[in-house]
Amino acid sequence: MAMESFIYFAFALIVMIVVFLIIKKITGCIIKTAILLIVAAVLAYVYFNYFKVSEIDNETGETHTTSVVDRD
Repeated sequence: MAMESFIYFAFALIVMIVVFLIIKKITGCIIKTAILLIVAAVLAYVYFNYFKVSEIDNETGETHTTSVVDRD
């Protein structure tokens, strides 16, 4: 009877370790994905709101500066 309890205990311990490692791996991936999405959103916001484009009119030689997104 004692050997069966030991085998059951060892199996339960192995299962708990494997489940812990799987959860740790999945959680790490989810956190990395969330951080990546936040960084991508911040970069997109900066790109569309702060970058300017300068164009030179060939006929008049005037420089026109506009935002990347033309807001009419």
